[in-house]
Amino acid sequence: LSKTTLDKSRPLWDIHILQLKTSKVEVEGIGIFRIHHSLGDGTSLVSLLLALTRKISDPEALPTIPVQKKRDEIRTDDGPKGQFWRRVLVIWWMLKLLYNTMVDVMMFMATALFLKDTKTPVKGGQGVAFTPRR
Repeated sequence: LSKTTLDKSRPLWDIHILQLKTSKVEVEGIGIFRIHHSLGDGTSLVSLLLALTRKISDPEALPTIPVQKKRDEIRTDDGPKGQFWRRVLVIWWMLKLLYNTMVDVMMFMATALFLKDTKTPVKGGQGVAFTPRR
């Protein structure tokens, strides 16, 4: 892949605007923006996309990203029975986390020490790791 060049007959980005009927009344259409990764990373491309978009209802307003609303009140009046089950659940999650972590560590150690990669046509021969790509 490092020796191939970009196809200059194809653009590095595509914009598709689809006029679809949606469940929301205020939506007129959907825009799909496909862009080649060589033009920037995800953060810069999302920042560019947000800078280029505006609301129809308020064109002067800056674009916003929708966020999930936080719950207004957290229930603390569960009583002693609810507190007990909450603690049992927390202990159960901690035990599951500890068990899964130990299994992952043991599998990593077994793979590093004993298990070998399977022979496939893609896998290179002896010393291939030190050959340059170009």
